[in-house]
Amino acid sequence: MVEEHKKFEERIADLERLLEEAREEAGYYKRIAAETGKTRLREINQLSRLITELRRTEEELKHSEEKYRILVENSPIGIYYSDFQGRFLYGNKKAEEIVGYHREELIGKSFLKLKLLSQKDITKIAKLLAFNAIGKATGPDELTLIRKDGSKVIVEVNTEVITIEGKKVALGMVQDITERKQAEELLSSLIAVAYGLTAELGFDRVFPLIIEKVTEAMSAERTSLYIIDWERHELWTKVAEQIDQIRLPLGKGISGRVAQTGEMLNVADAWELPYFDRAFDKKHQFRTRSVLCMPIKNHVGEKIGVLQVINKKGEKRFNSEDEIFLRALTSQVGIALENSLLIEELLLSFNSSIRTLSAMVDARHPLTAGHSQRVTDYSLLIAREMGLSEDEIEPLKYAAILHDIGKIGIRDAILLKNGQFTPEERAG
Repeated sequence: MVEEHKKFEERIADLERLLEEAREEAGYYKRIAAETGKTRLREINQLSRLITELRRTEEELKHSEEKYRILVENSPIGIYYSDFQGRFLYGNKKAEEIVGYHREELIGKSFLKLKLLSQKDITKIAKLLAFNAIGKATGPDELTLIRKDGSKVIVEVNTEVITIEGKKVALGMVQDITERKQAEELLSSLIAVAYGLTAELGFDRVFPLIIEKVTEAMSAERTSLYIIDWERHELWTKVAEQIDQIRLPLGKGISGRVAQTGEMLNVADAWELPYFDRAFDKKHQFRTRSVLCMPIKNHVGEKIGVLQVINKKGEKRFNSEDEIFLRALTSQVGIALENSLLIEELLLSFNSSIRTLSAMVDARHPLTAGHSQRVTDYSLLIAREMGLSEDEIEPLKYAAILHDIGKIGIRDAILLKNGQFTPEERAG
């Protein structure tokens, strides 16, 4: 029994040991399972975060692409891209506006074959595409495009070579510079007029120069320059295109009102103004429509004249650029006109002094009354018959009228003597 009991206890001990080992092994596997579960959970969490990040990145990319598309589509600069053969692949709204075509009318077509460019500019754009084909950027280059409606627009083009969906294309950026070029031409005309005005002081030469240049530069039918006569309360023009001299009371008509108020007037149709007199148009078989009229002022701001431009060609009225040009011009005209009027006043005073001297000479002797004037008249007739210029005739006129000026210094006893001079008188 003792032996059996001992064996039983040993058996129990063995079972407890096996049980303990089983418990330890179960704990091990439990720990392994727990660790494996944690790792798997971490992997799942990381994968979840990665998916979330990818989705967010995808949304940001999509949003960024949308922003880029909106920016390009609504850019104030025309943007297009084409292949190196000149076929349109894309054009934004501004590009459509510049050429006057919808993009559907252009995409897939070559602008080398469309009527968008003149032959000269087709050659130029072909060279630009050749540069793009070897990876070179170009520009800025000026081109004249022919829009769908037949009108022309001057553009400045810059190109870059970019890659879209693995394919290299020419990216073009186009700006409408028509207004800028027109402004440059107006400025050039203004400089030419200003140079002419500063070079001429004679009113007879200034006036034709003014009206000719202004009419040409502003694409108008007529230009008139009025001088204000404050003593008579009227304004007048000595010469005007296609009409005789005009005299108007201050305040009458467009030019009279501008002379009185000193304010610019820019009207689309003069006949709609209650103070415009249509009788003048009817008398001369003319139709005054658009009118741009500005006051001319001297260096102290006093009104001395009015510059009026009539009927803008091809437009319903004169625009803001015309106003800027004419305003700049009137400041130059004011200086030239003031100088001209001052010169005329000086000439009047000078001529009056010359005539007084001539009269004094003739009055010294009863037989020479009117002699100086007759010599002058004959001299001028001969000079004009010879074809001398006005610049050559001017000094001749003064030389003729003063040819006897030396008589002023001769005593009456000698000048009026009736008979031969004595040796003493000849010597004196």
